[in-house]
Amino acid sequence: MPERRVDWILSTDRGRTHFAIPQIQSYSATKVVNAPGSATMTLPSRLVEAILTDYIQRDSILQLHVNGRLWNTYFLGKSKYTYDDQGRTLITLSGYDQNILLCRRVVAAYEESAQAAMEDYADDMMKAVVTDMMQDDADPTPEAGTRAWGNLGVATDRSNGPSIKMSFPFDYILKRNGGGVLAKIAEASRAAGTEVFFWVRPSSVGTASIKYQFRTYTGQPGHDLTKNNWMQTIFSAENGSLVDAELIHDFTSDVNYFYVLGAGDAADQTVDQVYDAERYNSSYWARTEGIVRATGKADDELEAEGQAELSRRRDRKSLRGTPIDGPNMRLVVRYDVGDRVVAQGFGEQFDAIVWGGRLYRDEDGREGAEARLEYRA
Repeated sequence: MPERRVDWILSTDRGRTHFAIPQIQSYSATKVVNAPGSATMTLPSRLVEAILTDYIQRDSILQLHVNGRLWNTYFLGKSKYTYDDQGRTLITLSGYDQNILLCRRVVAAYEESAQAAMEDYADDMMKAVVTDMMQDDADPTPEAGTRAWGNLGVATDRSNGPSIKMSFPFDYILKRNGGGVLAKIAEASRAAGTEVFFWVRPSSVGTASIKYQFRTYTGQPGHDLTKNNWMQTIFSAENGSLVDAELIHDFTSDVNYFYVLGAGDAADQTVDQVYDAERYNSSYWARTEGIVRATGKADDELEAEGQAELSRRRDRKSLRGTPIDGPNMRLVVRYDVGDRVVAQGFGEQFDAIVWGGRLYRDEDGREGAEARLEYRA
């Protein structure tokens, strides 16, 4: 299995390459599914003062290459000067990866407008939301500047997700620590039976520019490494290649019988009952009731509202763990963030997603990698 060689390149906010960054004392870089990753690196300040000062600007792009291939990019957001234990000045640079662009925009549209009320396939709806966040023609129109980002494109519709209906006027596209319109669409899609993933990926990389594209995925956002062939990747708690393993079956949030409240008042109010008999009969005490308030929905939409909530509030089974980064299982080289892999533990086997990964060099110069995988149903 090849070694993992990491190189950092500094470029402008548009991606014009300046140079490779030398003398990095330590770094940490993460990549995450459906959320922004982050990076931090520490350098001797004399290097910055000598050659980097003019290039340390907001949104300068830190490119992370592994074995000559671009792994991720990070927009510079903060620089911090400190002293080490010998009184030497250090500078720490940090920022978020390209998914942070989704956190910089909102749905700037009124309730019931075409931009804020949609019925579509979940993956296509995500793309419509991201397309709209770069348009200037929705009311209220921008009073200053433009929302257009020419270097961020949107992939073509695939219509692979379930059909859902949602409203999200004046909401954040994505929140850095969870939430936002895209997260809500992903949750609704999962509740409807198909998980949809999203990512902003570098689509065109050269020495003069970097362009990005918003993409959606079903199944997994990376490669499927679960097939029974030479590419199959197995992490096992039993053989030590998966540590900190947890197998959880959680019934505490299960609600299995919903009263869905529609239009009308008192005894004239429309009420649908949506339930899962297998779940409420799973024990003597299992029947757990809930209410869905859908008074703004038509009568023929109440069933779907209840089914979505019934799916969202079901019992959950999950396996989580940390793969060991060894010679035959190197992150980025053998597998990567977003891939679907086989996870074994507690006598069971699951297809799990690698939800996040981190490459690092510590203050003593030791390099390594960490990953986090999870199966959830």
